[in-house]
Amino acid sequence: MEAFTLILYGFPGSGKGTQGKLIKEKFNVNYLASGDVVREIMQSNDELGKLVKDRYNKGIPQPDDVIVEIFKKKMELVLIDSKNKKFVIDGFPKSINQAIELDNLSKKLFLKSPFFIYLEVPENVVIDRISNRLFCTNCGISYLPTQDEYKKEICSRCGDKLSKRIDDEPETVKVRLQKEKIIISNLLKYYQKEKRLIIVNGNQSIDAVYKDIVNKLKINGMINDEY
Repeated sequence: MEAFTLILYGFPGSGKGTQGKLIKEKFNVNYLASGDVVREIMQSNDELGKLVKDRYNKGIPQPDDVIVEIFKKKMELVLIDSKNKKFVIDGFPKSINQAIELDNLSKKLFLKSPFFIYLEVPENVVIDRISNRLFCTNCGISYLPTQDEYKKEICSRCGDKLSKRIDDEPETVKVRLQKEKIIISNLLKYYQKEKRLIIVNGNQSIDAVYKDIVNKLKINGMINDEY
């Protein structure tokens, strides 16, 4: 297909970042992880970047209109640079309002309406994954015990040493997941109503999850059988 937009979503530790990178490599898509996009805008010297950085440093959540504007700016730049209209978005939207605004933005940029791919992983599995992962404080990537970087305790992107986050302790994770449940429930209802929802069993091997995603993209006519 010439163009598609996929939203990868799930609990923290569900593997959406890993699957996003696999899809990027296979289908030559623009992979936009919300954390990377926000950090990138904070490094700019324009008014939006300064505003986002100030809120971030004060621990103030970015409002919906700012998050949408961040992604609008990033997607416009990508389209100018590459003309590539295939996107995979990781970690955005986080509310129905953001989802509606992303739909509106897609129309303005002449992009396909986004499909929402939910990686379904049991809560106890997620808690175990998160409480055992290591984290790079420099570039924001997390690694699980099955990955080589975890064993070496070195980030493959920047070379910094990996460490465990204080808020990855099991009890803290449980509290975070309660908030995520509400967000996920609302988004599932929205995309189900829009008939743009794909649910994948994320409690499988990385390869099995990837194959499941690809098969369901074929079923929904988003990619050709040659893949």
